[in-house]
Amino acid sequence: MKGIITLVLFILWLISATFVLPMMFAIDRDINGWLDRAQVASDPVTMGEDLQRAHDGMVRHGLTEGNANPFWRTPETEMPLIMKALDASIQRTKYMANFTTDSIQYQVSLDDLRGQIRELNLHATDRYFVDTPLRLLAAYWTLLGWLILIAVGFYEAIL
Repeated sequence: MKGIITLVLFILWLISATFVLPMMFAIDRDINGWLDRAQVASDPVTMGEDLQRAHDGMVRHGLTEGNANPFWRTPETEMPLIMKALDASIQRTKYMANFTTDSIQYQVSLDDLRGQIRELNLHATDRYFVDTPLRLLAAYWTLLGWLILIAVGFYEAIL
C-alpha cells in the first residue's frame, strides 16, 4: 500500500513537472528575457522594442488581469497596475527618442529608465510558482483522498 501511494505521488509529480516546467521556460523566454534585454539596451528605441515584446508576452500568457499572489494581495502584485507601469515605461522610451544622444537629459533619462526597468518586477513567474502549484496540490490531495477511499473500500471488501 505504501509503495502504491509513493508510486502515485511520483507519477503526479512527474505530470506536474511535465506541464509546469515548460510553462516556466515559456514565461522566462517571452517576458523576463525581454525585460533583461531592455535593461542593457544602448538606446531608447531598442529599449522600447524590448519592453513592447515583454508586454506582448504578458498578454499572450494571460498575465494582464488578477493578482499574482492568491493569498497576500497587494498593489505590488496586481497585474493591471504592473501592466500600467510597463506601458508607462514604453511611452517614456518613445519620448526619450526625441532627445539628442550627446545631451545630459538623454543620459540621465536613459540611466533613470534602466533603474526603473531593474526595479520593475512583473511577477510573471509568481503566477505559476504560487498559483498553479497550489491548484495542482489541491488536485493531488483530492486524487489521493479518492485513492485512499477506494483502497480502504477494496481492502474492507476483501476481509
